[in-house]
Amino acid sequence: MGHHPLAGIVAKLRRSDEHIVTLYNEAARYQNTNPHHLRGHRDTGKGKPGFTLHFAKQPPLYFAVIIGDAVHNLRSAIDYIAHELTVRNGALPTRKTQFPIGLTEDDFLNQAITLKKLNTVSIKALKIVSAFQPYRMDADKTRVHPLYQLTKLSNMDKHHTLALSAIAVEMTFTFTHPDGRQIVSAFKDGAVHDGAVVATMPAAFFHEKIETHIKGSSTIAFKDAPLTDRDTVAVLQSIREFIGQLILPAIEPFFDPLPDNLRLKSHGLPPEILAKVTYLGRK
Repeated sequence: MGHHPLAGIVAKLRRSDEHIVTLYNEAARYQNTNPHHLRGHRDTGKGKPGFTLHFAKQPPLYFAVIIGDAVHNLRSAIDYIAHELTVRNGALPTRKTQFPIGLTEDDFLNQAITLKKLNTVSIKALKIVSAFQPYRMDADKTRVHPLYQLTKLSNMDKHHTLALSAIAVEMTFTFTHPDGRQIVSAFKDGAVHDGAVVATMPAAFFHEKIETHIKGSSTIAFKDAPLTDRDTVAVLQSIREFIGQLILPAIEPFFDPLPDNLRLKSHGLPPEILAKVTYLGRK
């Protein structure tokens, strides 16, 4: 008895889960090494004393390798879908068979039909695949679509090492003057890069014995456009959720019911970890 037609897809998604969890854990260990430090300045260039943030240790190269492995499995999962939908329609997949991803309807149809990536599936299957395309979103949002981000990451990873950077997501500074006065300076919901001025105070408040209490969080982000400053774990997680929770259930009715051992028990990061993930720009 052979494998269920969707077994390979589920296996690829589960493998991506392992890479995403590994990336999360490795990133947490990196952040616990205190990779950034502050430099005080009597004049930050704005006529005020304050501090600039510097990252002493950028993310290690192997983080990009972990991300590349996750991306490969996610891309393979949707290409397996294209393969199985073709077989299910009684056709023979070719080297061109692939899950098309289009920013416009014309682009999608050109890839699916003219370039023969998905030209031998049923009309119903083609409509379902088209329903999950980036062009279904408003034009100004297509580039945050999980499948668009997947195709960009996949293409970049094939040609060069993915560029990563450490950035601060939130930084809050509480300055306590020897006379008991306090000033709070905070940066939230934004990306703070290396060398950025992260805290300032009135010149009259500055004192050589001022006490500084810092509270903040940092993350590993993509450096390459169009994903610049996007949290790596969050991006991978959103792609994984999109495929596992939306696309896979939509194509299941074309096949025999999934046996219990192929049911996805979790989607990407386990719930206890997912709740801790920082999403840049989250409101």
